[in-house]
Amino acid sequence: MPSRQDPGDRLTQAGALEALFADFDRQLKPRGYLPMGGQSVDATLVAVPKQRNSDSVADLDRIEAMLSELKGKGGEKQEA
Repeated sequence: MPSRQDPGDRLTQAGALEALFADFDRQLKPRGYLPMGGQSVDATLVAVPKQRNSDSVADLDRIEAMLSELKGKGGEKQEA
């Protein structure tokens, strides 16, 4: 029966753990977060369905864009 090895152990053995954390650090620093030793980060990655607008939603978007354009060109009705 194969042993269940911790993924961190496998990354360490492969020499990839330091590179992984260096890349993680490189991406966080420009966003104003400086992780220090002793802190933990919890994150969960989940798959989400891609949003696809139906034809009717796309049609509504086009109509709204046309109305906005008309309003910008003085296409609003003038009150007498």
